[in-house]
Amino acid sequence: MIALTTLLLALPLATPPAQDRIQRADGRVITSHLVSASLSEVVHKGGDGKEVKLAAADVLELTPAAANDLMRSGERALVQRDWAGAANAFSAATAEAGATPWQPLWASLRHGEALLAWARMDLAKAGDAVSALRTWCEANPDSYWLPRARLAQARALVIAGDGDGAANLLKDLSDLVFQKGLAKHLELEVNLERCRAFLASRQAEVAEARLRDLVAKDPPADAARGVRSRILELRGEAQILLGAAIEAKSGAKSAAAYWESLARDLRVSTDVRAAALTGLASAAMADNRLRDAQLQLAEVVAVLDASQEVLGRALWDLAEVTTRLGDHPTAAKTYLERILLECPDSTWAAQARTKLQR
Repeated sequence: MIALTTLLLALPLATPPAQDRIQRADGRVITSHLVSASLSEVVHKGGDGKEVKLAAADVLELTPAAANDLMRSGERALVQRDWAGAANAFSAATAEAGATPWQPLWASLRHGEALLAWARMDLAKAGDAVSALRTWCEANPDSYWLPRARLAQARALVIAGDGDGAANLLKDLSDLVFQKGLAKHLELEVNLERCRAFLASRQAEVAEARLRDLVAKDPPADAARGVRSRILELRGEAQILLGAAIEAKSGAKSAAAYWESLARDLRVSTDVRAAALTGLASAAMADNRLRDAQLQLAEVVAVLDASQEVLGRALWDLAEVTTRLGDHPTAAKTYLERILLECPDSTWAAQARTKLQR
């Protein structure tokens, strides 16, 4: 008996399968085992092994666990900003037979998303990202992740310089979201991305008109807690983008009144307030009030906990105004280096890298 016990203790314990993360529309998070995920239904297995079915509209976000070494390697590489390593690992994982049919599908999507992240740093990769994501969408027209993949494809198209193509793609996606009755936040997210595409294709007037409609809409009264929270977050992004659209159409000085209204609004998020103060500093620069602009931007980057995109713009503008003030009191390149360090995933990072000749 002792020998048998010793033998059993020496055997390696079976590693339980990693659990997938399901965030429901009401804000609750479930860790379970995903069985299938379509545009209409998500099926998972609970702890008792029984299948549970959820309407796709009741699932805010669905994140499978990294189910094998290749997937774990790819996710680590993404965190480390090793785009080539991530893309290669995910690509290899697509060829591995998974425990469920959706695992290679997820690996293929992550491969496309890794290429998109790479394209943000290297424009030459944009075409590869567009191609990979287009292929994924064509192969998986009923996947729960189709809206996510189409949004990524549209972003890749914008990077590749095809803003019109991105806008048309997003129009079709918006129609699909409405027809399928998907989660309410998706319609706003798609239309917000479409406005970014309009701006990228120099259609600032169209973007401004659509953004004014988006920022005026409140979450539906019956929206679940998680959906409501996401809609409010997206509306904040729309408020920031509206200011950018006004600037693109009429100039920084013309946008000052809009930014002032946001800066005074106690209900807006920290990110929106930081963007508003940055917009006001831009108007001061346009009015040649350089020292006022510099002081305001310095306060934004020192005090407000803003997102990478908003902080990136504030640091970029701070570098510009400091250059115009003769690199006083700090060298402008200091702020460009901070963009690379603190905002590596922002659209400003590539511009900072170019300016620093790195």
